[in-house]
Amino acid sequence: MPQILTIDEGQIELLDPPLELLRRMRSTMPLGLLRFKNAPQNAQAGIVMKCGEEEVYGVKFQPPDCEEETARRVFQTNRILVLTALLRFVSAGYAGTLIPVTYLKPKETGGYESGVACFAFPASRDKSRPDFGTHSKFEDYLMPGAYMYVLDFAKMLAEATRGFGVSPPRLIGMDTRPRLQLGMIMFDFLVFAGELLCLKCDVNANDPLWKVFHGLGNRRVWHLPSVPVEITPDQLLRAQGKLPVN
Repeated sequence: MPQILTIDEGQIELLDPPLELLRRMRSTMPLGLLRFKNAPQNAQAGIVMKCGEEEVYGVKFQPPDCEEETARRVFQTNRILVLTALLRFVSAGYAGTLIPVTYLKPKETGGYESGVACFAFPASRDKSRPDFGTHSKFEDYLMPGAYMYVLDFAKMLAEATRGFGVSPPRLIGMDTRPRLQLGMIMFDFLVFAGELLCLKCDVNANDPLWKVFHGLGNRRVWHLPSVPVEITPDQLLRAQGKLPVN
């Protein structure tokens, strides 16, 4: 059933995504997607980030360490910038899945790392793009073509930063990391084949993301409450949709 979210600026409709859309999206994910009947946190799906010893890697845009108060403020600002950039990425013509996340990681030095990371899962149709294999030397832990997604999204993130009039974050590098090395991450939205999906399990009208979403002219979105999950190898075929679900 659709859910109506009412905010001060108006209403936003949260819609159940079609099953065929989810099947096609799952086919791009290397470790798959699990649907839940009863799960904590109101989640309906688990995006598989680890199976046995195999992990999904993302690319993080690493900022310098900072103190906790600053890190938490940057974390919330990054959520808004990521959403704004994703709304641009929708029209970029990619056939696969991009999941950008904001992350917050305490460091042994006492500081915090507050940045953005991208998990990119290109689809076979993306191979026809002229820049598909350009960055293959950076993709040891990534799917072929993933860096193409990441760099395009990074440009849109920079555009979003300028559009909000905030200072661009100082980065000390880009690196590949598995999800578990990123600390706390926030699953807000993803894009698959030009479709935006909201992943939030706790939909709160006071979340500033919705004001930004509505203010940019959006009134409805697919909603698949999701969490990152780890599975055992015997669950992999089910997660990849290669076994019937009982």
